[in-house]
Amino acid sequence: MTGFNYGDVIEYIDDTFDENMEAAKKWAREHNTMLEELIDRRTERDSVLYRYFQIGEEPKPYIPTDEEKAAIIRRKRDVLIDGIKWRIERYKSQQELEIETSDNAVTYTQILHYMQYLRDIPAQENFPNVEVLTFEQWQETLSD
Repeated sequence: MTGFNYGDVIEYIDDTFDENMEAAKKWAREHNTMLEELIDRRTERDSVLYRYFQIGEEPKPYIPTDEEKAAIIRRKRDVLIDGIKWRIERYKSQQELEIETSDNAVTYTQILHYMQYLRDIPAQENFPNVEVLTFEQWQETLSD
């Protein structure tokens, strides 16, 4: 047997190397399922022990809880806040030093509004089933 399916039963002659059995073990690992011995089906014929193994069921997809989704969204939001804070600090420092700023005043104001958008994400009506936008994605919504 070369192809396997969930629920297949594999016959194995004890104390031998069986390529089919090794392939079944590999298939089960790759498909994140079990390969369990059916002990009650063991048989002995002509002094040879036959063992049977069954490939487990297809794993059910994992669906996160709302609490888990909320934690994921908050982490993403926090990463985005940390990733843009430096631009606010740079703008303020450049102004204080009276040198040309890397961001203009309009972009600086947009960054401040974007930071507020990120802070307000948990208060959104559909939270935690919301999309967290990057600064560039958020800017695109301004032009719509």
